[in-house]
Amino acid sequence: MKERWFWLPEEHPGSDGPRPWPSAGEGAKVIIAARRENLGHDVVAEIKAAGGEALYVKTDVTVPEDIENLFNIIREKFGRLDCAYNNAEVGQGVKRLANTTMEQWDAVMNTNLRGVWLCMKYELPIMARQKSGVIVNCSSVAGVRGDEGVSLYSASKHGVLGLTKRRPWKTPTEISALMPSARVGSKHPWSKI
Repeated sequence: MKERWFWLPEEHPGSDGPRPWPSAGEGAKVIIAARRENLGHDVVAEIKAAGGEALYVKTDVTVPEDIENLFNIIREKFGRLDCAYNNAEVGQGVKRLANTTMEQWDAVMNTNLRGVWLCMKYELPIMARQKSGVIVNCSSVAGVRGDEGVSLYSASKHGVLGLTKRRPWKTPTEISALMPSARVGSKHPWSKI
């Protein structure tokens, strides 16, 4: 792999799935963006210990200035972005819709949906200029079928799929969504979910 720059937001608490970054031996450079500094620094150390190159940038996807700062750093330090994995998320706890609050709505939507939109807003122009790139948005099976007791989370993940599948811009960037047991993408035949 030639030199490639990736940025990865923090995983949600409790996620113990496989790490999404490429192997250090493949030559990827990874930018970790996370609110939790201890997690960000731990992941950077893990990548470096495996022989890779990584950088941590403290970022909260609910704060537009943090996102703007992150992408200013990406443009100024590296000049390119080859792959982005938009994965920051929060849940609401298990509650029926009538028992949720405006504060819960705002927290879930600001992180899970607006955060993805803000990141894509900055990712797409960089990738359009370089005429290549891949964006992977983390959705959920709850974004397709909905689940009892997690209506806010489901609504936010439905929105992520909407951003992923119905993009009104022309760009060579591939945009896909990951979900447990499914992959929805704008360029794949199995995206008709």
